[in-house]
Amino acid sequence: MARTQFDLYEEDRTGAWWADLDSGHQLALVSDGGWRMSLNGASYPSRYRVFDFDGVEIVEQTEEVLGRLGHGGHFDPQQEGAGRYQRVWEECVSAVEDVLHLGGKR
Repeated sequence: MARTQFDLYEEDRTGAWWADLDSGHQLALVSDGGWRMSLNGASYPSRYRVFDFDGVEIVEQTEEVLGRLGHGGHFDPQQEGAGRYQRVWEECVSAVEDVLHLGGKR
C-alpha cells in the first residue's frame, strides 16, 4: 500500500480508524477483548487486530501489519488496567502508519 492520503480519522485509545477519503479505502485497528479479560478468565488473550476494507471486501491484515512487533498486538499481561493496552496501542498505531507511509503524521 503506497498510498499517502490516509489519515487517522478517529481515535479513542482502544482502537483507531484510517480512511482515504478519495478512494474510500479504510484500515481499522480494533481491540479484540479488553484489559479485564484475563482477570475474568477469558479463553483467549486480548489483542489488537487490523482489518482492511477496500470498498468491497474486508480482509484481516493483523499478521501482515502487527506480526513484526514483538507482541503481535497482544495486550501486556504484566501490566494492570489501561497499562495492559496503552503502550501496545501506540506501537500498533505506529505499525499501521508505517504501512501507510504516514511517517508518524497525526
